[in-house]
Amino acid sequence: MPISSEDNNQVLSIGYPVCGEPDRVIRRPDKGLVMKFFPNLVVKDYSSQPEHPGISREEQTCRFNAEIAAYRRFGELKCPFVPKLLEASLEQRWFAVSLVHGSNLLELFQARQCRFSMRYVLSQIDQMNRWLRVHNFGSFGSNIKDFIMDSAGKLYLVDFESYSPPSNHIRAVDIYEAIIYDIVERILIRKSRKANLTGQFLRFSINAFLKRPVKTLYLMIRCLLYELWNSRFCSRIFRIRSKLNQNF
Repeated sequence: MPISSEDNNQVLSIGYPVCGEPDRVIRRPDKGLVMKFFPNLVVKDYSSQPEHPGISREEQTCRFNAEIAAYRRFGELKCPFVPKLLEASLEQRWFAVSLVHGSNLLELFQARQCRFSMRYVLSQIDQMNRWLRVHNFGSFGSNIKDFIMDSAGKLYLVDFESYSPPSNHIRAVDIYEAIIYDIVERILIRKSRKANLTGQFLRFSINAFLKRPVKTLYLMIRCLLYELWNSRFCSRIFRIRSKLNQNF
């Protein structure tokens, strides 16, 4: 087992947090997460308190434990498209996985740097979907940035904070549903997550939509209604504040 030790809480062979300076660091203060990229591994460190008001320390702990549990199960099943879990410290709230040398799909599409056909990319996602369903995995809420492509064109899947152990009540995974929802949100709703609509991004989006046309239509209507309701709500608040300012 990749975390085999008499004590899961001790710092193991990679020597983190004193294994040298990382090549790159990504900070997510909202999650209380720091990702440190070393030559052959990535360390996800959840030791900081999350700053997002909707993420408590307890919720952060649940996400941390869920992701370790997911990587352990993928390792036991010898999953061919998920990085290997290398080490972990439950007490110090970090774990390390093997590094995929590549870029996520959103980065590739927006920079117009994907050298492979959309058919080839989608065929790999189809294979992932089938494998996950055969092994009774539930939905992870994966988005387009969770797919990492290496220089040879092989896709990997990362980020499993919403993993749930298999049960009779778990909803069967559908990667395309999560991808489509993410794309629709990037196009229609979240201004901070707006996508650069390059030809590659649009071709991928259209091909993903065609995989689940009914679900795409449903999610588009849902997102548009949300945006419409939200804009009307904001305008109401603005009018109420204007009236209050006039009265006082």
